[in-house]
Amino acid sequence: MPYQDELWSKRYPELVKILDDNPGTPKRNRVLRNISVGGKWDDVDAGTRPHQIVAANFVDRDPHFIDRAGADFRLRASSPAPKEIEFRPIPTVRIGLYRDRYRATWPVEHRPRELPPETEAAPSP
Repeated sequence: MPYQDELWSKRYPELVKILDDNPGTPKRNRVLRNISVGGKWDDVDAGTRPHQIVAANFVDRDPHFIDRAGADFRLRASSPAPKEIEFRPIPTVRIGLYRDRYRATWPVEHRPRELPPETEAAPSP
């Protein structure tokens, strides 16, 4: 990618010198507005922790799931999470296949195309 070219450098200025800034260290990851109950949480390596943003998460409190035992993790209207951490549920109704002018068929009827047979990899130099 030409990340140092003018077009890219204007849109993504943080990439221009990315290889000069310890590129092997994960930086600027954001863990924000998540709900975690009864599991492993916040297992960020201590050496990289100063480079991460972990904030405004709802951890190990009852978020008022509709039916945790039945795996219905939508939140009840009484849940404190949306107000406390500005939690926004994943819009599951907008995920997956949907009717669109670019879709070849609806309902989807076609089979995926076959992959070409694997070829032998060239030996390494």
